[in-house]
Amino acid sequence: MEKLKRYLIFLIGLFINSLGVSLITKADLGTSPISSVPYVLSLNFPFTLGQFTIVFSLVLILIQFLILRKNFRLEHLLQIPVSVLFGYFIDLLTAKINRQYFRQNRPACPGSIRSACSKSGSQDSSVQIGVFRQRIPRPMGNIFSP
Repeated sequence: MEKLKRYLIFLIGLFINSLGVSLITKADLGTSPISSVPYVLSLNFPFTLGQFTIVFSLVLILIQFLILRKNFRLEHLLQIPVSVLFGYFIDLLTAKINRQYFRQNRPACPGSIRSACSKSGSQDSSVQIGVFRQRIPRPMGNIFSP
């Protein structure tokens, strides 16, 4: 039961995160750094932001596999369904948001609040660079020192 509760909370967080991406992009306020590449591609090609987000995430997972090599664990593949769900949520919510109804100042607040909450609560810097720590034996603080 506890595991089900954790998965449900994770899905709600993923949904809220994709809501923030949709609100900010629909309001023409830009987008987050991780969504910038899919956003620019969606402006120039006939695919949606969510579809490009899925593809971009899969490319990043492939790069992670190439960096980790034998240290890549099977559980890392769980990123794939999460990436697909995130892209699907972005497309679903972007289609539901009416640009005429939301003026630029209305979605800015919930989008920014969502962005701030997800950044502060879910993205630990040690997790961000954990892939590189496994491959590079030197301490990360001294990696660029001569």
